[in-house]
Amino acid sequence: MRPYTPLKPARSDNYEVGINGDSEHLRAGLAAFYIKTMYELAVLANLNGRAVDQNIGETTRRGAKLRVDAAWAGGFSARLAYLHPRGRRAKLCHLHGCALPACAHDKRRPAAQ
Repeated sequence: MRPYTPLKPARSDNYEVGINGDSEHLRAGLAAFYIKTMYELAVLANLNGRAVDQNIGETTRRGAKLRVDAAWAGGFSARLAYLHPRGRRAKLCHLHGCALPACAHDKRRPAAQ
């Protein structure tokens, strides 16, 4: 059994830029985001509903968000939201010589691009 290793707090840098527009019956927004997290936390083991976490290093997420709201006569309205995220692990993590499933570089699972 591995000795207990204290967890480091996850730290993130977040950036988002976007544009919004509206007219009498329509509002829309488009945004792009980038998140870099150091000391990301992931589940190391889960037994009978009890999870053990570990730090897995650095991760990045980036993507785009789209939002459209419409209002029609008679009190009807519609809302559309779409999120296109992409994530990647920057470093490989190992436990007893085996790559963990949380690692994108694990040969058993394709890396997220």
